[in-house]
Amino acid sequence: MRTDVEMIELEGDEIVKLYPAVGGRQPAEDEARLTRLIKQVGIEAPFVHEVVERDGRFGVRMDKVLGPTFLEWVMLRPAALNKLASYFAYEHHEMHLHRLPELPPLKEKLAARISSCAKLSEKQRSVALDALKSLPDGDHVLHGDLHPENVVVSLDGPVFVNWGEAAKGHYLADVAKSVLLMELGDLPWKRRAEGRERVEGIWDRFRFTYQLEYMKICNMPDEDLQAWKLPLAAAMLADDRKVEQAPLLELIDSMVG
Repeated sequence: MRTDVEMIELEGDEIVKLYPAVGGRQPAEDEARLTRLIKQVGIEAPFVHEVVERDGRFGVRMDKVLGPTFLEWVMLRPAALNKLASYFAYEHHEMHLHRLPELPPLKEKLAARISSCAKLSEKQRSVALDALKSLPDGDHVLHGDLHPENVVVSLDGPVFVNWGEAAKGHYLADVAKSVLLMELGDLPWKRRAEGRERVEGIWDRFRFTYQLEYMKICNMPDEDLQAWKLPLAAAMLADDRKVEQAPLLELIDSMVG
């Protein structure tokens, strides 16, 4: 998850994903709509019931997906890390085989975030927007926030959760975003003291194997993946997550010059 949300468990294996009050109703409405659309095309996602309000905050009531996250699954089977990282890449690729015209175009979302990001200099903003314009469009289903804690391994197989950033576009943009999240993102496991050291011991290897395997699957040069990193990093900076700001700015500086 990329926002400060609260997960509330209900009776009957249901949960409410509750958003901060500052965002109003729209984030919950967007996630409910996007998740329903994703499920309609056959991608495994939670079943959404309705948008609800609690004490001035809006959230999405949905079925809870039972099972460990993909990260927890890997930690239970460290000897199979390479195989599981490759499996993660194949599952991500399977997602990208779907098309859904109703999704918002990724490049438009990125351009809006880059244009509004006050932490970018005029040069950084201009270079990032120019880089974005030169990149290919696409109509593949993109998750926009995919990492091993946004996949739950149920008895029926992996289920992708947290679809609030879903868009349509070129599949390598989604892979590059996942790589950036795994490299620099403020992910849930980094906020937990318990077990963090064990995760850190395998994290880089998982990310490297995932990226390597995905690029083998699509048979594309690594340069095409790297080209997405500047506009994606600039857009991530607009999310205003303090832990990510310094490494993102360092990456942007190194690419802008």
